[in-house]
Amino acid sequence: MFFGTIQFSNDPWRQVNGIPCFGNDDDGDRFDDLDAERWRGGGFDRNWNSGVLPENEAARYLAEKILNGQEYVIDLASGPGLGFIPYVKQQDPSFLCMASDANCRVLAEWKRYLEEKRICDICFAQFSLFDIPFADGSVEAYSSFLGLSSTRNGEEGYRKALSEIYRTLAENGRFYTVESDWKEPESLERLLRETGRETGKNVSGRMLTWSERFEAAGFETVYEATYKERNLTHDDNDLGTDAEKLGIMLGVRYTAFILKKSERVVKK
Repeated sequence: MFFGTIQFSNDPWRQVNGIPCFGNDDDGDRFDDLDAERWRGGGFDRNWNSGVLPENEAARYLAEKILNGQEYVIDLASGPGLGFIPYVKQQDPSFLCMASDANCRVLAEWKRYLEEKRICDICFAQFSLFDIPFADGSVEAYSSFLGLSSTRNGEEGYRKALSEIYRTLAENGRFYTVESDWKEPESLERLLRETGRETGKNVSGRMLTWSERFEAAGFETVYEATYKERNLTHDDNDLGTDAEKLGIMLGVRYTAFILKKSERVVKK
């Protein structure tokens, strides 16, 4: 099976609504009928037409580099927001894009939505970031919007996902991503401690930043800029709810990166 100029390295386990699926959904977010109802009831419309990325200078820069420097982009962990693809396709409907996610349901719903609206053609493939079905060094460009930040299994999961991205990225390839870090890790540690949660520290006794994770995985930063900063609230998740109850300001910093493989040798 082919996508653009590259080929899947193995056959899919199954096909769902014409989407090749290379694993089960266990490594991704769980979605149910209520989620699908929200998507169909206007969620996908809002996400496809959102002006959030075009209005952001750092996101515009990443999209410009994708469109002007690549033949295609494979978006990782696209989810219900579809990552950078809506913005990229609105700028150039002919630009070749693939949306991927560990959860097949969200991809199938997106495929149905785009076909019904006759908006544009997008390729879809279900696979986990822990097992990307492309050959070593074969992918020209990946993108992701908070896909890595939502990866399961903590630091171990981050390392595994980054290892797969590194393995499959071409020597001259690029990885365009926006990821989130805690502005004040000590505030998060206090919240986790007071609510009886795990602290999430690495073996060095502190939380790593995405810049540190990328460097450790063998990537070199080509571009880095702040996307935005804000405080977590009850509208986000349970952490935001608990932070408000305890009066803890839980700041999040979102950073845009363009990454390439480092020329140095990485120890495996």
